[in-house]
Amino acid sequence: MSMLLMFLPILIILLLVAGVGTFVVKASRRRRVSPKKTRWMITGYTLILLVAAILSLSVLSDKGAEFKIVSAEEMEEIESEQMKVMDAAHSGVLENVERGYTNKKSWSFRYIHQKLDITHLDEELERVMVFVQKKDTDDEVIEAVHYTGNVFVDGIDMTEKKSSAKLELRGKILSIQAPDMVYVNVNKFASGFPFQQFSDTKSWFYAERPSMGFGSDFILLKVPKDVEVDGHTNYVRAE
Repeated sequence: MSMLLMFLPILIILLLVAGVGTFVVKASRRRRVSPKKTRWMITGYTLILLVAAILSLSVLSDKGAEFKIVSAEEMEEIESEQMKVMDAAHSGVLENVERGYTNKKSWSFRYIHQKLDITHLDEELERVMVFVQKKDTDDEVIEAVHYTGNVFVDGIDMTEKKSSAKLELRGKILSIQAPDMVYVNVNKFASGFPFQQFSDTKSWFYAERPSMGFGSDFILLKVPKDVEVDGHTNYVRAE
């Protein structure tokens, strides 16, 4: 029933177009088209446009509640914040993380050893960066957080669809696997040409949109103060 309702406006428009088209073909076969018939043709076309515009507004209105649409300015601001966080982290200071990154997943591991080895399971792929913070106490707990930068596809924020990294602790080895590839199929309806003729507003399809942006990922490890971490990591301090 829902599928029938979706295609009903299209069928109505097609029938109207077919009716007017048939009338035009028949009229064109005659030597002369009277002014009365010309008015009927113009009136018929106008009715088709009005009906299509009403259907575009009512049935085929924009559907974009599931995803957040961002402007080019918003995308640039978010990417700028991410770059600031990365630059500061590589300099040894991690600050304002929540302004440019999303907390994707958290872990907590009980740990009693004095040394921790970090291994990446995706050596041939781009590794997830690891930043390490030393705690003030030796509480025998390792805390891990996967932070991900925002993912934009054609101006749509797809960050929520992105999968999380995988962490596994076995003895003294913490294994990190990068997020799996995710396939997302997006369907969007928007008011088109019929409504565009009666409105100055541009729909999502016809408006200018930013392209793509893929934020980097990193793991923040908070380890007890006496634990030595070995592997591809950067030590940072919180500010």
